[in-house]
Amino acid sequence: MANTILTLKSMKINDVLNFNYIEPPEREFILQALKQLHLLGAITTEGTITKLGLEMSKFPLEPAYSKVLITSEIFGCSKNMTIVIFTPFSLNFS
Repeated sequence: MANTILTLKSMKINDVLNFNYIEPPEREFILQALKQLHLLGAITTEGTITKLGLEMSKFPLEPAYSKVLITSEIFGCSKNMTIVIFTPFSLNFS
């Protein structure tokens, strides 16, 4: 849900609670996603998207993973974090 909300915010759709969803999620899920995005620094307390949030919205990942990849560049460990994030998706469990 947080990824959907972040995408809407990046498209300048700020009123995500009253957005005309095809299948509207429960209000509580939207509020939880907004809280998560705020804690990640993707949106302000007023609900507007931040520069970090705009960068995070460019990744086809959950916002927490996007933030990890963005901040890993600062610490010089982006290659390692990419491996950590994407390795579980490439494992064959059969």
